[in-house]
Amino acid sequence: MLSAIHHGRHIIRRATLADVAFIMDFLGTYWENGCLLSRDRAYFEYEFVVDGVVNLVVAEHKENGTIDATQGYIQCSKSVPHDGFYVIWACKPQSGTSFLGVTMNKNMLSLTGARKLFGVGITDKGRKVASRYGDTDRIQKLSHYYRLAQRNEYTIAEIVTPRHEESITVPGRKLIPIPTIHKLKEWYDFQSLPDVSMYKDLWYIEHRYYNHPYYKFNIWGIEESPGVISGLLVGRMVNHNGSACLRIMDFFGHENLLAGIGAELDLIMMSVGLEYTDFYCAGIPHDSMKNAGFALRDEYDKNIIPNHFEPYERRNVDILYSGGGARAYKGDGDQGRPKRLRLGHEWQI
Repeated sequence: MLSAIHHGRHIIRRATLADVAFIMDFLGTYWENGCLLSRDRAYFEYEFVVDGVVNLVVAEHKENGTIDATQGYIQCSKSVPHDGFYVIWACKPQSGTSFLGVTMNKNMLSLTGARKLFGVGITDKGRKVASRYGDTDRIQKLSHYYRLAQRNEYTIAEIVTPRHEESITVPGRKLIPIPTIHKLKEWYDFQSLPDVSMYKDLWYIEHRYYNHPYYKFNIWGIEESPGVISGLLVGRMVNHNGSACLRIMDFFGHENLLAGIGAELDLIMMSVGLEYTDFYCAGIPHDSMKNAGFALRDEYDKNIIPNHFEPYERRNVDILYSGGGARAYKGDGDQGRPKRLRLGHEWQI
């Protein structure tokens, strides 16, 4: 693992805790004006600091010591080496060193010691940079699926043509709420997970979903027979203008476990009064999603299933990722990142 790279007027190195305040200021100025990561240090450290190690790389100017570029990742496990999802890629305009951000990006693995780093939520700017350097073949689009609740009116979604897909029936298939990490450890054999190339462990699930400082997530076990949980489904309920929907953020298990969950999701949506459930994913066969009762939102679908809620925008959004065949979900990376500083309970319904 490299300790640093000298590139032009900059030293590219892994960040330290002493850099955090400077990185936060940099992000609020050059990445996203006033973003939560620039205002809430506790949340910043929740995302990027694991056992005192900062999961960001910075480019420090050799002469004045300023941080002129940074890139980070979300750690997926405590294993050594671990995998992660790229988040944040920002470079100060006219930094004084050519290709500073590109050089930083190309050396992330060497500087962090991570095994694999994939990106979910690549911006148009990132796609243009990748195109310039011949990396566009790795950039793909997450498939966007949804299942509508049976109702007469939709206020979050805009439904031109109601699509109510059938979910096949699988005897014994149920979604069982798992309210705590202790119950998860008791009920689910995590070592049985299939190898889907990005390794996430129990620490990741506890940290990312059970202990999130702003959001409340729902974790369900996928039960095949009484007492036998073979997979996990992670969702978050989002409300807007007096209505709500369920967003699937993550999935653990073999894709065949998704068959038949449509009826279970219908019960959840009906009990809480939700409009629909949506699911951004990659690496899950279309037939598995069809058997689960989900409709694919493709270029021919006139319905609008919004992605942005902070602020809310009634438009369809494609999420780009670079994964090389790995599974990917909306919850990976920072696609679910809160935007504004609020009290935790204000993000929950």
